[in-house]
Amino acid sequence: DRPGALFDRAVVWLITHKILLPGISVLERHIVRLRVRVQERMWRSLIQGVSLSAREKLEDLLNIPDNAHESTLDQLRKGPFRRSAPELVRALRRVDEIRSLGIDLSVSHRIPPVRIQALARFGMSAKAGAIERLPDDRRLATLAAFAVTRAAAAAADFFAAAAALVAAAFAAAAFAVATFLATLAARAFRTRLMLSASKVLVVL
Repeated sequence: DRPGALFDRAVVWLITHKILLPGISVLERHIVRLRVRVQERMWRSLIQGVSLSAREKLEDLLNIPDNAHESTLDQLRKGPFRRSAPELVRALRRVDEIRSLGIDLSVSHRIPPVRIQALARFGMSAKAGAIERLPDDRRLATLAAFAVTRAAAAAADFFAAAAALVAAAFAAAAFAVATFLATLAARAFRTRLMLSASKVLVVL
């Protein structure tokens, strides 16, 4: 919950139970500490089922591969942007690369999906350097949430790109067939016209 909502609920609870209200600043500091503890516990819970090898793979996402200009994380953020066979192959490799991370968050089923989505959104938008400077648990939790949510998104991007490419291929084929049939029809018409003209000339 938002700090303001927690503060209001705490005040109502204290009044209901006839407990002397502490100072506002004291209560605010207590709520801030409580939120930090809850967040830290959530990060630990989220990554408790992630193996050591998977953690190393997640950390490697922040590195820039050889002969590249951006981190692996930045590369995995980008879906297909053209309808072409090479782009479709890149989309499929992207799916395989994300799935090869082997991230399983099923043990953290008690964490609300909205919290995982929030971490994933931060992982999608923040710079790799900013994520690298996060505390260890939060950094790994952010990368794990990113990997899990992007696995489904990458698969959806691949199928959408494949469908668009197939549709474009069928459209091109249909246009080619229609053009061919129109050409045949025009030739047949000219042939009939020439035959009719020749018959008229023979009669004359």
